[in-house]
Amino acid sequence: MLTTLLAIFISVFLQKNPSQQVRLQIRFSNFVGNKPLSPDSVYTNPFGESYKIQRLKYYITNIKLVNTKTNKQLPVEDSYFLIDDSNEESKTISLDIRQGSYDVISFLLGVDSLHNTSGAQSGALDPMNGMFWTWNSGYVSIKIEGQSPVSSLPQHLIEYHLGGYKGQNNVNQQINLSIKDKTIDFSDKNTAVIFIKTDLNLFFKSIHSLPIRANPACTTAGALARQYSENYATIFSIDKIETR
Repeated sequence: MLTTLLAIFISVFLQKNPSQQVRLQIRFSNFVGNKPLSPDSVYTNPFGESYKIQRLKYYITNIKLVNTKTNKQLPVEDSYFLIDDSNEESKTISLDIRQGSYDVISFLLGVDSLHNTSGAQSGALDPMNGMFWTWNSGYVSIKIEGQSPVSSLPQHLIEYHLGGYKGQNNVNQQINLSIKDKTIDFSDKNTAVIFIKTDLNLFFKSIHSLPIRANPACTTAGALARQYSENYATIFSIDKIETR
């Protein structure tokens, strides 16, 4: 009863004090170099290999904002989102957060171990989204599917289903993006939009060199999946920020 009354009080307080709560949007745009990702387009990776991407999905979870000057952190509760390039709506995350000033946005690329072992779930973590292996293997953090003429697979397919959350096979990556030379200050604004851009070419060559010809597929947990996830962690950058 007391818990219920407290929840009602907090909800009413925020409604009567809108300055205490602000809206943050995070918008993801997937690119290859400077070209927007499209299933009908052909791209060339750093190894000179041409390829097409028909499917791209990845999990963005455990979002938090950080003020590095004061070491203040604002975790966003229940922040589990599946970015699906074929679903425009999924590429915008809308959050209501507490007022403050922040200069870093942080999130986990993948699904944490707790939610990998929590049984059937709903929303972004629903197994019906096609991003779940088994109760033992857990979630697929990143899924990339397409074609390349250098692939030795039937129909020249390329398939990268990156999962694994245990020990050395953990593909989850912590992403920390600095807001260049300034902070998001909500003291006199009530909305901010962070535009995050990705570059899929870095998936093949950044920390590790992983040509398609050598690895047209990676669909099991292990050292190779870990290398691909480390490359994927480098694809994110803040394109711009708008406040109003």
